[in-house]
Amino acid sequence: MKALVKNNNQIENSIKTGWWFGFFWLAIFIIAISVLALNFDILRLALPFVFFLIFLVIPEEYGLYVLAFFLPTINWNFYYHGLEIPLIDLLGLAIFSAFALKKVYARFFDRKNFNLRLPLFILFLPFLAVTLISVFSTAIPKDSLWYILRWILFFYFVYLVLPVNIVKRSDVLKNSIACLVFGGMIVAIGGFLTIFSQDWNYEFVGIMPFSLFGFFPLGSNHNLIAETLVVSVAFTQSLKYWLTSLRTRRFLDVLTVFQFLVAIGTFSRAVWIAFGVMIIICLIVYRRRISRTAWVGLFLISLLASPIFLYMYKLQSEYSIGGSSTENRLIMTEIAWDNFLDKPLFGQGSGTFINFIGDSIRFTAKYGAPLDSHGVWQKMILENGLFGVFTFALIIGGMFIFFARAWVKYGARYPWFPPLILGVVGIMVMEFFNTSYYKGKLWLPVAFCLVAINIIRMKEKQRKYAKK
Repeated sequence: MKALVKNNNQIENSIKTGWWFGFFWLAIFIIAISVLALNFDILRLALPFVFFLIFLVIPEEYGLYVLAFFLPTINWNFYYHGLEIPLIDLLGLAIFSAFALKKVYARFFDRKNFNLRLPLFILFLPFLAVTLISVFSTAIPKDSLWYILRWILFFYFVYLVLPVNIVKRSDVLKNSIACLVFGGMIVAIGGFLTIFSQDWNYEFVGIMPFSLFGFFPLGSNHNLIAETLVVSVAFTQSLKYWLTSLRTRRFLDVLTVFQFLVAIGTFSRAVWIAFGVMIIICLIVYRRRISRTAWVGLFLISLLASPIFLYMYKLQSEYSIGGSSTENRLIMTEIAWDNFLDKPLFGQGSGTFINFIGDSIRFTAKYGAPLDSHGVWQKMILENGLFGVFTFALIIGGMFIFFARAWVKYGARYPWFPPLILGVVGIMVMEFFNTSYYKGKLWLPVAFCLVAINIIRMKEKQRKYAKK
């Protein structure tokens, strides 16, 4: 126990040392040069090489800190001859390229220090094979191949392979979580401030994405704030258990509540369902620890929050908000089902969903420009067929079985671990109703869970060895 307390104190003291100072100035530099690159073509062209050189010379973990902090910036776009690259993907590409170059060097010139892990690879490989086979179903194979490279392989190598290979110590994991939470806090504050720029008399009032330098770095849809905060809320609670300072813990509790309320204030149906699932899991797992007084408190909080529930019901009952969105999903589902029946085994090819939506006169006449799916499974069943749905379900199912067993085995001894799993559950549930599972906001938290299990296992081995 003394060893555990000593370890916690060392972790907390690391906040007061130099890592955060270096990260702060690195983040400021990235923001400044990215803003300038929006207005200077030469700098925009040099930006990928500048990022690559930076991450080549600095410690690898700082690249992961940057990736975690800038994770929400999916709409801070740069354009290269018709190619659109968000800031977060440009950073991810630069960080992974520097990491890959170091690994290649170690493989040929420093084999003793060469080590490469491919997380979930046995589960991922069958799905990848199905997506490649589905290429032969599409009329434009090169577009489908590009989609697989740009989205499916990109998320696997940048947001899974990279973090799992970089994080080998608990302090690096803790710092990465802190950077993600810090980014979530900024998103929550920015979203909250948008309330004061809305017309409360004539508009739907809710948390909306904020603008920065004349554009929306997070995107223009309220769901983009919600999907960031559904992870950040859980990870904030995880971060709390790494620390021993009572004042810091109280601050993180307040921050958790603030982020939760901001996420609820987006009035996104998906995030409400996600939080509902997360709360139900907590009530089931910790039901024996919840006193009668706590149950009464939960009931009273629900009563106090009832006006918010009524407001949500009113919004979803209005056709222009809830009804239109539901009809949009139904039309997309019909299009997906009709085209799935045409090629049910391997689908129409990865990345083709939006093309079929664009070919639908019914959809374009009613909603205009084609949109990607409002549900990941309608997209997957059209693009990759039954085999795609089955192999991807194996990834999700196998992963959660692995996480559930780890929660049962280690959750009581390591209280910072269960909130990480809850964060993954929340974003998985939310993305079920949204565009795609091929994004960093989903897979970076998964990587942190995998890393956490590796670190816990090492600690358990050390603990058993110390007893001997």
